[in-house]
Amino acid sequence: MSLQNLVNTIAESFDDLQQGSVNISQCQRCNQTCLDTIEYFNTILQDPQTTVQVRRSIQAHIANLNWYAVQFLRLGGVVVGGDVNPRRIKWQDLENAFTNNIKTGCIINLTHTDPSAFFEDSREIVIEKVDTMLREVAGLKVSVEWFCKFKNSKADSTIEETKSINAKSREILPSTSLQD
Repeated sequence: MSLQNLVNTIAESFDDLQQGSVNISQCQRCNQTCLDTIEYFNTILQDPQTTVQVRRSIQAHIANLNWYAVQFLRLGGVVVGGDVNPRRIKWQDLENAFTNNIKTGCIINLTHTDPSAFFEDSREIVIEKVDTMLREVAGLKVSVEWFCKFKNSKADSTIEETKSINAKSREILPSTSLQD
């Protein structure tokens, strides 16, 4: 079974639970499945034989699974951090995919439907994280990758695609303006 199939199975479970009556036990089991799958994917990240392409793919899957884990809790009526967070996003620390990374994380979109609002809120949380790291080290190299599912409805069908956008890596020193 491919790694994508594992994620697709979880996505199908989420869709099924959204359409039917839900009890907290089902949602907790699905949340735990997400967490177990993330743990499994993290073991693949730690394997020195894993290629860069596979590492990037796994990081995208882990970010996606973190989103589903939160959504399963929300379906079960559990209040999660973003529910009381006016930004409607959540930062999630991740295992480092590469040995020279100081910190790896993802921003989970909890309720945004407008990409502009999501990016503005994301920008603020990234600035906070970078500022915090700059207090601990003399400089950083920051890379940003954006993974998103797009749904395009046409006539009687909906096409869903996952897209990724990579921003150029940038060195950031304590004297760098983070607002730029």
